[in-house]
Parts: sequence; C-alpha cells; structure tokens
Amino acid sequence: MKTEVNIHKNHRLRLRNRFNSEGHLSFEEHNMLELILFYGVPYKDTNPIAHELIAKFGSIENVLTESSENLSKVSGVGNYTADFLHCLYETSNILLERTVTPPPPLPSYKSLEEMGEYLCALVENEKESFTSVIFLNNRFEIIKNEKLLDTSTGLHLVKIEDLISKFIDCHASMAVLFQHKFNALSIPNFEDVFSAIELKNALFDSDLKLLEVFTVTKDGYSPIFAKSKNLVALSRQRAAFLEATDGFAEMRKELGASSDTARGEPFIQEYSSAQSDSDALTRLLSFVKRSSARELADDLISRFGSLKSVLYADTPRLCERGGINENIATLLRLVSATKQYICDRNPPKQLFLSDKKAILDFITQLYIGETSECVISLLFDKNQKFIKHKRLSRGGINSVFISGRGILEGAITEKASYVILTHNHPDGLPEASASDIEVSRNLKTSLDRAGINFSAHYVIAGGECGECSLF
Repeated sequence: MKTEVNIHKNHRLRLRNRFNSEGHLSFEEHNMLELILFYGVPYKDTNPIAHELIAKFGSIENVLTESSENLSKVSGVGNYTADFLHCLYETSNILLERTVTPPPPLPSYKSLEEMGEYLCALVENEKESFTSVIFLNNRFEIIKNEKLLDTSTGLHLVKIEDLISKFIDCHASMAVLFQHKFNALSIPNFEDVFSAIELKNALFDSDLKLLEVFTVTKDGYSPIFAKSKNLVALSRQRAAFLEATDGFAEMRKELGASSDTARGEPFIQEYSSAQSDSDALTRLLSFVKRSSARELADDLISRFGSLKSVLYADTPRLCERGGINENIATLLRLVSATKQYICDRNPPKQLFLSDKKAILDFITQLYIGETSECVISLLFDKNQKFIKHKRLSRGGINSVFISGRGILEGAITEKASYVILTHNHPDGLPEASASDIEVSRNLKTSLDRAGINFSAHYVIAGGECGECSLF
C-alpha cells in the first residue's frame, strides 16, 4: 500500500528560505501575504486565508489597513491575526517617517598604522601562535574577527574557498589577514610573502579585496604587501599585486578621505524617539517572543541605535548575538520587505518630474531593506508625467552592472522622453563614486543621441539620497 506524500510538509520553511535567498519581489501577492500570515496564524495553512483576503480586499496594502471587524469576517482570521497585520503595517511606516539613526560605531581603521596598532593590542595577552582574518565594511569598520588556523606558519594552508565563503556570509567589503607569532620576530619569511600574494590574487579574481597581511608579535607588526614591493616578480598578476601594496590608500581615495585620516569623528547621535522605538519593536516581537520581547527589543535598539536601523539590518548582523534566530530575523526583514513590496506594486499615479521631493520619497521606498546593489530607472513622458519604473539589474554589496543599452531600450519601449537613473549603496554612503559619475556621463551621451533627456542619477544609502553631478 502506497504511503501518501504530504506536499505541504515543511511548506513554511521552504517559503521562508525562498524569501531569504531570492528576496520577495518575485513573489505573487498571495505568496507574500501567506508569508506575513505565518506570524499571525501560527498553526494553520495560511495559503487559502491569503487567497481569500486578497480576493476580498484587493491588495496587501488594503488587507493591512482594513479594520479588525472586516478582517475577522474571513475564515481563519481572528483578533490576534488582525492585531499582527496592523502592527506590521504601522511598524513599516516608521521606515518613511523617521530618519535613519546610525548604529553605535564599530571600530574603524583607515591606515596601516591604525590597523597595526589595533592588532598589537589585540594579541597583547595571547600566548599561542595563530592566523586570523578581520572583515571590514566599506567604511573600514570591523564587522568580524575570525580565527582561521592554530598556527602562524600556515598561510599556504588557508583554503581560499572557505575564505570566500566567510567573506560573503558576513557581507564584507574587504579583509585583513594577520599572523600572530608568539616569541618570534615580526619579519615575514619568503613563504609568508608568496602565500599572501597568492591569496590576494585568488580573492582579486573573485572581486574581493584583501588589503593587507600582517605579521604581529609582542614587539610590533609588519605589513607584508607594503614592505614587499621588490618581490613583485613573485606575483602571477602584477597589476593585482601593485594594487595590493597600497590597498588602504586606494580605498581612502575611493572614499574621498585624506591619507592622514584618523579614525574619524564618532557618528553616534542622540535620538529622542529611542523609547518609542523600543515600544514599537517590543509590540512586534511579542508575536514571536512573548516572555522576553521587551528585553530583546531594548538590546536591539541599544546595538543598532534606532528601530529603523534594526529594520535595515541584514540577517547575519541580526543573528550575531543570542536571542535572534532566523525566524525572528525574517520577521524583522518582512517589515521593510512589505513596505517595499507595496511601493513596488503601487507606484504613485500622479508623479511629475518637477516634484523632486515626491520623486526622492518614492525612490527611497523602492530601496527599503535592500542588502544588495541594484539599479532602477524612472521613466517620464513628454509632459514630464511618470510612466513607470523598471528594476534593471542586481549586483553584490559593493558593485552592480549598469547596462546603458538596457536603460535605452526600456526608455524607447515605453516612449519615455525623460529618464532618472537610481542605484543604492547598501553598506556605504549616499555619495557618487568616480565610476558612478563616469557611468552617468556615458549614459547621458547615449540618451542624448536618442533624443531622450537624462534628468538625474541618484544614489541611495540608509534612507538618504545623494546625486551624481555631471558638471
């Protein structure tokens, strides 16, 4: 006798994994609502409930803003479910109403000297030799320090595939390797230098930056790349090696920082709404952590600085400390995802090129919760009225491919007379890089030839907007 297969087994886990791996913008509306309902209907099949709610009220936004009385008329929806839906929507509105408050600053090191001093302090009381990697974001803030080997003589033992995986898992922009040599001199040997160059080249091939490899002892530190320029012949890729020798200076130039920049001024800001942030987060978390919601909310607000910063955080950062599992992290990410989903499917009906504030508000909503760089164009007709927006491409945390042809084809297909280009810096500043400006110039030339006006190129980061100047 054949055993009947339950096709719905682990359905919630599969849908949640799909959300975390693929994002939500490809979801059908009933799938998105079904995922939201997981937290408001803990033990039932939410698929038929989601279908009925969409059929009755027309859209996710209408469902989230409908009265409890009307929602309760749908089978499977009670006051608890209605309270959760309202809570999610109200919390998502905070993403529009409040300015992002940066989280408490992470340690930031923008020079070889600063990093070397930090490493010496780090190993001051260590009695064993080891090799570690430090991952940094593109503000040179340390986001993770992880031991790789229990030896300081084995750079050649570092598995490049493991290093790349760790790079991606913590969304790092760059890394620094260091070897602590207990009771030894801080002088790298020939094998250290060769292995460091090989690692640099391998990461370079994957578009990952290894800024420096340090040898650290109780007596001081020695940066391998900065002191090994005479060993260029050892490198398989001379250009990659030359870049490696001055990685910090290159990155400082890219960020517009001077070569003698110190750690930078603290960017913690007083935030008068901290208490109300904690209250709002406590209410949301109470649907998954009834007994410890307040404690967890206070801890998150303390770590990230504001509710909006919590809701912008990615899953790895949220799960760094105890109390947050993937289920709770998914709920927190759903807040921004829901607001972005609603905005993406319900663009403003009356939007004109002359209304810069409304355009920037709309663009900011399109990037709510984005953890990867992506490119979006806004198209306007000859009367400067908004036609539609197009999501063109998605990249990594540091880069994205911008296709001039794709933008031009989209504009011609929609008979657009004006184009606004936008992209985001998920882990950076809303400032245009040199390459952003160069892309803008090239795109303007292409669009001008087709008789289409290139109106602006905006860069979004952390809910703020910067503009690429073409002049």
